[in-house]
Amino acid sequence: MVLGMMIFVNVDPYYEAVIITAILGFLLVGLVFLIRDMDDPFKGHDRTFADVDLEHMLKVQEYVSRISD
Repeated sequence: MVLGMMIFVNVDPYYEAVIITAILGFLLVGLVFLIRDMDDPFKGHDRTFADVDLEHMLKVQEYVSRISD
């Protein structure tokens, strides 16, 4: 709805209006995708926009288990 309103707003310099609308559109669409992904960021092998890489945590866990043994 915000993007629809931005398209119909009359801003005097045309190029500034296009740039502002593009930036706001990019941020709003990215925010929608991020919110949709935040419901389960630890999905298995699915590629999502909010991937959480557990590799470093697994390396630390392996290192700590090796030290404690």
